[in-house]
Amino acid sequence: AYTLGTILELIGDAPRAEAALRDAVRLSPNHKDANWALGNLLLREGRTDESIQFLRSAARVDGSLYPILYEQFNLAAGGEPKFADRLTASDPLARLNLALYLVEKSQFDRSIQLFIQVDPSVANRSDLTPRILSSLIDAGSAYAAKQLWTDLRSTPPAKREALFWNGDFE
Repeated sequence: AYTLGTILELIGDAPRAEAALRDAVRLSPNHKDANWALGNLLLREGRTDESIQFLRSAARVDGSLYPILYEQFNLAAGGEPKFADRLTASDPLARLNLALYLVEKSQFDRSIQLFIQVDPSVANRSDLTPRILSSLIDAGSAYAAKQLWTDLRSTPPAKREALFWNGDFE
């Protein structure tokens, strides 16, 4: 179904290509290429809202697609933040990927805001965190990187209180 869909799209039969690609995604929901092809077909047709779920699914399977995805939506949506938020909604790894993308585009404030929204336990385990912090340092935002790292590594306030077991005598 995926191959048929791509062939139909190449010959200009978008409606049948869409049907074939939808079949491919239905049969194999984690098929990166089928999701990516269907999402791009919908995006080219101006059906941005519909395309998001398929492009996001493809990027979840292959994280290297996130920068391409953000670039596409940055161009298609004219840099509108709401599309980036919808692309990363409830997906902390997608948020970290977008934070890295934004640092590389010198959009430090938006990048930092996205990074802060990610659960610290996810950010601590992700290989994207050192890349984000290093990119901030390289861009001259060492203080922001240090603050993010400190906040990420600090003990949460609820656990800090539990450290003082004898009435804060220490």
